[in-house]
Amino acid sequence: MDYNDSQHNYVTCVDGGDIKRFYRELDKKVRRSALLTKLIPPLNIVFTVIGYIAFVFLVFYLLIFDLPFAVFKTMFVCAAGFVAVTLIRKKINRERPYIAENYDPVIYKTYTGNSMPSRHVFSCFIIAFAFFQLGIPWFIAMLIVGALLSLLRVLGGVHYISDVMAAAAAAAILGTLSFIIF
Repeated sequence: MDYNDSQHNYVTCVDGGDIKRFYRELDKKVRRSALLTKLIPPLNIVFTVIGYIAFVFLVFYLLIFDLPFAVFKTMFVCAAGFVAVTLIRKKINRERPYIAENYDPVIYKTYTGNSMPSRHVFSCFIIAFAFFQLGIPWFIAMLIVGALLSLLRVLGGVHYISDVMAAAAAAAILGTLSFIIF
């Protein structure tokens, strides 16, 4: 469990470990690898773009096969979820790891808050659940894209693990209710 008290400025793990130390060490390990330092920023962009291109593909596919309700549901659920996550993260306004630890992230960012939950990760996972409408192989492929994007966002220093887990969980709940159950 993360706890970030701005007055005391400390964060602890369930086992009592120091999360700040964990993220400092993670950043050091990433930066020791010139390959990771060079690959993480462009891969972050690539996996983000894959998610958005996949969404456009899905909407066009549903339009071509004359599935107007599926198009409406897909666009409504994804947009409503995006707006909800945006409002939630604005309310929480959690500092990003690179701000809390005072280092330059591998993925360049200029803003300081709105870390929890990750909007990139939520978007990718809700799109994955929307792909459930086309079949399980599409769904699994997009889940893999979401998992890789999650990893990149943490290694890049712009999100805590709990930020990406919260985003994935929110997308899984909304996506299951919207695209699998109903």
